[in-house]
Amino acid sequence: MNILHITPYYKPAWSFGGPPKAIADIAEDQAAKGHSVKVVSLNWDGHKPLFAKTQPVFMKMNRVETHFLPTNRLLPGFHFFSPWLSKYLDRFSKTDLVHIHMLFNHFSTVGFRWVEKLRIPYVVSPHGMLIPEALKRSWLKKKWHFQWIEKHLLKGASGLHFTTEDERRHSGYNGDKRSAVIPLGLHFSGKKRRIDRSTGKLLRMIFVGRLHPIKGLEDFIRGLLLLRSQREWRFEIWGPDELRHRAELESLVVQSGLTDRVIFKGILESDSKDRVLNGSSLLVLPSRQENFGMSAAEAMAARVPVLLSEAVGLAPFVQKNHSGWVSERKPEAFAIALEKIMKLSPVLLTRTGRNGAAAVRKAFDIKITGRKMISFYERCQR
Repeated sequence: MNILHITPYYKPAWSFGGPPKAIADIAEDQAAKGHSVKVVSLNWDGHKPLFAKTQPVFMKMNRVETHFLPTNRLLPGFHFFSPWLSKYLDRFSKTDLVHIHMLFNHFSTVGFRWVEKLRIPYVVSPHGMLIPEALKRSWLKKKWHFQWIEKHLLKGASGLHFTTEDERRHSGYNGDKRSAVIPLGLHFSGKKRRIDRSTGKLLRMIFVGRLHPIKGLEDFIRGLLLLRSQREWRFEIWGPDELRHRAELESLVVQSGLTDRVIFKGILESDSKDRVLNGSSLLVLPSRQENFGMSAAEAMAARVPVLLSEAVGLAPFVQKNHSGWVSERKPEAFAIALEKIMKLSPVLLTRTGRNGAAAVRKAFDIKITGRKMISFYERCQR
């Protein structure tokens, strides 16, 4: 099958969080299965170009033909606009199926108009952008954009891809026969991970993700202030800054008197992720909205228990498989959940981590999710 992915960001644009990696994993798995896979994206990493080029950049990464187009750098707020895109897409007219990622941006809009013109079947992955909490941000602009563009884009799609049942339901497509729920996939190597967490007194908690208000870190930090347990703990925050939110969080930590316990670690490089996860007792994801929760899935794969807010798409999965805890999105609720966790023995924490690893391997192995995605594509071509 000839597959084209159209996405405003793609690896190594890590400043955009999980989507660039998730999209790359999908594309690379398809290429590994023998399909002809191409990606058209932007030469942009949030605040700067990925490559110091003013012309399109082409490279082959893990069998995927990747095209990075120059972005507009003159008009503020138009970084997802590329004057190259419309004509550049014409070179892919022999494509069997197009997968459009994200909404409310120039890339998805132009991609939609192009596939509509050539009558190529296409699949849309909103990546959580249709969930009510996401629609609240810049709501007036999104309301206009949806009425004139996304409404027609979604109506004409051969398939709609969601990563969890919660995302599909909250997006309003629960009964739509075109929709499919296919989780994001994880790679599992043959390398043996360490089974047991540290049995010392220190509870080492970590957060991995973008430092953005939607991640709910303010509520979690305020919850830490309410802890009464005498157990030693430390909270490490890993991830890129967005909207200058790190300064706001650092100010809150200083005001709270937690500077010796809450540590900002910066971006977590991929070659350090295993080491950081294996040295952790608990991963927390207190998001106000999260359609999937890749960092939680990766933590569970590493046998690290997780504490999620109820707004994370993986929350029902965690509850069902006893691989962690789910809390309301309130400081008091986070504090209560942590008090319970701090009373658990190392044996119970280890068992919880093992539950997560077994469940994740069964549900999210990319060999399984990748086959489901190709079957979904084939269904959309009929």
